Amino acid sequence: MKVTIQGEWKTGRVYVDGELLLGPRGMLAFPYLWGSESYECAVLALAILVQCRVPRLGCKLLEAFNRDVVAQLPQTDFKVEVDLGEWLGKQVSRGDAEGAEKETPS
Repeated sequence: MKVTIQGEWKTGRVYVDGELLLGPRGMLAFPYLWGSESYECAVLALAILVQCRVPRLGCKLLEAFNRDVVAQLPQTDFKVEVDLGEWLGKQVSRGDAEGAEKETPS
């Protein structure tokens, strides 16, 4: 499953496939932050994974997504395409997503 993630640094807004990324319970949760492995950036990582319905989301998977994707984003406006299926497959092979191979996002 490929998704396009776009962020606006000035406002902290993030869009996944053109839709504004909301926080828990559909509430606006920005400003989101990215570009480091901080707790604040992990909030964005969690919101993206939940929005994309990544199965068996656990701490190791969240930490890996924050490290591999969110922390690598430039601290400016950005637009990237991420293949979550491919990324999740790599986590399964590393042991960061035990059991997730049965339910990869489509």
